[in-house]
Amino acid sequence: MLKVQGLSYVPAGQSKVLLSGIDLDHTHGFLGVIGPNGAGKSTLIQLVSGFLTPTTGHVFWQDAPLSQMTGSERARQIALVSPREQRPEFPLSVEAYVRLGRAPYQAWHGGWQAEDTRIQNRVVAFTQIAPFLSQPLQALSSGEWQWVQLSRALMQEPELLLLDESTSHLDMGAQIRLLKQLKNFRQQQLTLVVIHDLNLAAQYMDHLVLLHEGNIFCQGPPEAVLTAEHLSAVYGEAWQISKDPLTHKPVVLPRY
Repeated sequence: MLKVQGLSYVPAGQSKVLLSGIDLDHTHGFLGVIGPNGAGKSTLIQLVSGFLTPTTGHVFWQDAPLSQMTGSERARQIALVSPREQRPEFPLSVEAYVRLGRAPYQAWHGGWQAEDTRIQNRVVAFTQIAPFLSQPLQALSSGEWQWVQLSRALMQEPELLLLDESTSHLDMGAQIRLLKQLKNFRQQQLTLVVIHDLNLAAQYMDHLVLLHEGNIFCQGPPEAVLTAEHLSAVYGEAWQISKDPLTHKPVVLPRY
């Protein structure tokens, strides 16, 4: 269970409030965070991951305050894939980097085990990165790097997976494959996705949170959040919403 209560964030030494009074309560499925640039999406996911400390409010995971969990405890339960993560400057192969996802467990069993290999084989089969496991990280394209980052995160076997714009460098086919297969791969866990494409959000997210100027403008199932009125108020412009004839999910189009 992820519970966020009264979460606010003001960067140290600044006066601008990036998030204010955020309340969330979710147990499983795909939770999509949407909103225009600067709405606070990435700040929220950084707070939920524990990489940022809230100015006010609390984040609870499985009823435990995130602030009281050690780094190793968080890493065994929560994984973050962020566009802010830079590739290491020192030489490192794709496989060596992916295996870092098992680091939180190494102290428990004293080194690489057969179970770690089983998990790696499952993750690599899912993300389809086997062809470049032996390549150096610096040789990867931006899209390949995103798949490798996801692989390292999945190696942690997290109950909460945080994806911050993790489809941004993927072509449309890869974006659809990622979201479709990830839902099957993580049926019983919670995945929080920061996503800009409203139509992908409509099709694959179970619940949406629409942020605007650091506040939750509204939240709920896609059909309740993605209305012309809500989108015009937050994004500006005029929008028209239709319904996909197969999935009955909203389809978002600009009104010309």
